[in-house]
Amino acid sequence: MTAGILVVLYLAFFLIERIAPLRQARAPLSGRLLVNAGVSIAAFATAGVGAYLAARYLLDAPESASRWALVAVLLIGGVPLIAGLVLFGLIAWFVTWIR
Repeated sequence: MTAGILVVLYLAFFLIERIAPLRQARAPLSGRLLVNAGVSIAAFATAGVGAYLAARYLLDAPESASRWALVAVLLIGGVPLIAGLVLFGLIAWFVTWIR
């Protein structure tokens, strides 16, 4: 549910910025999206680990109840990160192979 809301908000902000940009773009769109995705993954991972620690130690929740935050970090943050690293690795391999 929360991930769906985040996706909708990111798409809405992306479309608003594409329709009415606040500043002149100095870098191509693909480069900006990669940077934004990296910053978003890092922020989400930090928030997820913080939520886990808060649930586990401040709220005295049992391990099984507070583990959801770490699973969410792994799925929502880790999967795109690993996919991006694999993609960059394949691109680098292909570029060196084609030369």
